[in-house]
Amino acid sequence: MNRNIRYYRNEANIRDRNFPKVLDYARGEYLKLLNDCVYLNNESLHYIKECIAKYKNQSNALFFTSGYIYTAYSDVIVLNSLDDYIRAVSIGTTNNNMFGCWRRDWETIQEKARYALLKLQQVDWSCQIVNNNKITILCNRDVLTYCSTPQMTRTKYNWFKVHLDNYYTILQPYHENGDISDQTLKNDRKVLLNFYKPFLYQIYLFHRNRGFDTKGTMSIFYKWYKHDSFFYLFFLTMPFSFVFRKAVQFVRRRI
Repeated sequence: MNRNIRYYRNEANIRDRNFPKVLDYARGEYLKLLNDCVYLNNESLHYIKECIAKYKNQSNALFFTSGYIYTAYSDVIVLNSLDDYIRAVSIGTTNNNMFGCWRRDWETIQEKARYALLKLQQVDWSCQIVNNNKITILCNRDVLTYCSTPQMTRTKYNWFKVHLDNYYTILQPYHENGDISDQTLKNDRKVLLNFYKPFLYQIYLFHRNRGFDTKGTMSIFYKWYKHDSFFYLFFLTMPFSFVFRKAVQFVRRRI
């Protein structure tokens, strides 16, 4: 029997409240979340262990982004504030595969389950940890291997409610406290709008939703973008932008 593997089963389904519970069970110096469709191969695990050994004696927050920050020119990114962190990681904070922390940092988090119903507790945990540390280190090498899983229909999971409305709801107190600037949030909204562009094309041009609930999508976007002129310009130009994009793809295939 491998003593490093322990199995627990809750008496009832506690849904997202299970995340803080399993992290509380962990005994290691560094705690890491992984979802059910990824795994770490030997090379990735070796890299993570090397980084943990390298930084464990420093009082810095440590996250593994798995190459999410594709604009970076280094495997290691050093940040000095929560404002820097949101500018660098943005919506990546909602991915539970990115969350990990030192045990010492985990024990300092307040009200761990306060956002359990919003399904994004890891966003708040990350923000608290970054705020409590002077320096945050992002290891940006791709470490995740994705499993081959069948396409699932998740009609009860409203993607934009969770990954836009809930995301900004959790960031709001940090913005009000001055930890995240107005400009950073505005830039982040631009990043998200561009990130969701292909999804919005499918919803409004082809009436497809990729198996997710998309009810109230426009009202959710309006709630957070109503003061942003680029938001209205985006939707006005969306059909033309889509046609242009497809034309470019067609020409490239013909060359």
